[in-house]
Order: sequence, then C-alpha cells, then structure tokens
Amino acid sequence: MTIAKHSRVRAIVLITEENEEDNELFESACESFRQGWYDAMTGNSVPVSKLWKGIDAK
Repeated sequence: MTIAKHSRVRAIVLITEENEEDNELFESACESFRQGWYDAMTGNSVPVSKLWKGIDAK
C-alpha cells in the first residue's frame, strides 16, 4: 500500500484501561480463594451432606 504525501490517515488505537473496580474484584476473589483454601486445609469445613439437610429441592 502506498500513501501519498500530505494525505489523511485514520488510525484506531485500542488501549486497555485499568479499572479500579476490576482490580478490587480480582483482589476480593483472590482473598476469598485463600480463605477457602485455608479453611479446607485446616478442616474448618462442613460436609456437603449437611449443607443440603433441610432443603426441599424438587
């Protein structure tokens, strides 16, 4: 492609913006995972069978 001198060119520049809300959600998800992993490793958990007890799912 050849472009003549003094001609106009239109360019589209795509920039990913860092969003504070996205960063907060990521940090929240990471902390939630860390806490869940810690609870699982230390035995601080409830068996699934007990979680469903009393729930009437039809």
